[in-house]
Amino acid sequence: MFLEFSEDYADRRSIARSTTGANVGYVLAKMTLGSSASVPIEPSEYEAIREARLATRLGLSVEEKFDLVVEDYLELETTLLTASAHFMVLGGQDYQSFQTERALFNRRVVNLLAAGRTYTDHVPHHVAGLLATDNRASGRVKDAFSQQYDLRLGYRAMSALRNYVQHRELPVHAFGHNAKRVEGTDGVKFRYTTGLSIQPSELAADGSFKRSILRELEPLGEKVDLVWLIRDYVEGLWAAHVRIRDEIEPALSTHDGVIRAALARYEKDASEDPRHIAAWRETDRKTLADKQPIYTDGIDYRLHLRLKNATLVNLTARYASSETQSAGPNKRVN
Repeated sequence: MFLEFSEDYADRRSIARSTTGANVGYVLAKMTLGSSASVPIEPSEYEAIREARLATRLGLSVEEKFDLVVEDYLELETTLLTASAHFMVLGGQDYQSFQTERALFNRRVVNLLAAGRTYTDHVPHHVAGLLATDNRASGRVKDAFSQQYDLRLGYRAMSALRNYVQHRELPVHAFGHNAKRVEGTDGVKFRYTTGLSIQPSELAADGSFKRSILRELEPLGEKVDLVWLIRDYVEGLWAAHVRIRDEIEPALSTHDGVIRAALARYEKDASEDPRHIAAWRETDRKTLADKQPIYTDGIDYRLHLRLKNATLVNLTARYASSETQSAGPNKRVN
């Protein structure tokens, strides 16, 4: 949560001039009452701070949009695990319970598709704004998405499924629970899983589903593993996101430095805690206007999200399990 302050008094309060008596046009000063300190800055510094604030907001937006994808994907995976545990403990339920569960899976997949589309639609604009002097930046972002589209069936299928969901039907055509006897060195166990499927025949019957994608899905069988396609899709988005991070990080590092340097300068020159300061334009009447709040909250949160969502590789080759490491003291299974 970022700090914002009312301008009712802060923008209008008089400020002290620098001790040199110079006519200061731009200053660093508090946004709260209780301090009359101000640190003069050059117009170019004020403009750099203004640009840095915009750039860091755009950089945070890029990470937040990707985090939407990650969190919606994680919710789907945990819902699958919960469903499997429910089936293991309680077994099959009635028709109403089945439909309730199916509706939940549909919500999870629809949310993920929407988050993915939000990410791919918004991020080129964010990057273009962040790298404003580079008129090819947006195109390189779109190329990163196109590369993953060409490389991954899951990416292509989910992109087409998103259009299908928007205009025609829900994405989960079938789901089911499975209990399988598994023999290992530590005894016999039963593995409980939950699967989601799409059916190429239903997609074909709609008539508007992309034909080239259908031709890839139809050889995979009457039911195609939707979870595998989703994992491939999310992995592709992550691979594109890594390229986008590399694209914008040099500029963001520079802008981050401008923000941190302004805070450090105020702390040194004003001998005060730099929290709640802003860069201001001083009007002819010696009042403050056009504030540019300065804080690192957004920068720190962006770096947190970058670390949190650092590695989403080989999702199609991994799965979560609650399997125990041994059969326990009694390995006999009836």
